[in-house]
Amino acid sequence: VALILSLQTDLLDSQPITTVETLVRNANFFHIDNLNDPRATPVMPPATPDNVTAIGPHSLWLARNSTQGITYAELVHPADLVATELDSSDTTTGWRRVRTKIFPERLEKGVIRRARLCGWFLPSENDEQVAARVARQYLGEPLPLTT
Repeated sequence: VALILSLQTDLLDSQPITTVETLVRNANFFHIDNLNDPRATPVMPPATPDNVTAIGPHSLWLARNSTQGITYAELVHPADLVATELDSSDTTTGWRRVRTKIFPERLEKGVIRRARLCGWFLPSENDEQVAARVARQYLGEPLPLTT
């Protein structure tokens, strides 16, 4: 799953931080700090619904559903990332919300800025290594010019 979000403003100067939300159900969350030595670190959900937990300095995170044997991995290009946060689980349905803020820099009138986010559905077996490998490949690809 790939998302390229383009943004342009009519304002002379703006701070266009935008939030992208991902909903995941019945999964344990992890983040990987080093794509060359992938070790998934558990991300604990906050104690109350009003709190959030930062996922880590990088935005490669994994949502692992061990029951179904599927992992969803998501990465925001580092140049586009502001922060990633995890809400606590909805206890009645098991859904968790991941909020990723993108567009870290100021934007001048008429300038077009693009942000990239990519997600992969993977088998849970060896998901850390596979997620890091596809993330490295994704980071090496140039931004499409025709989006």
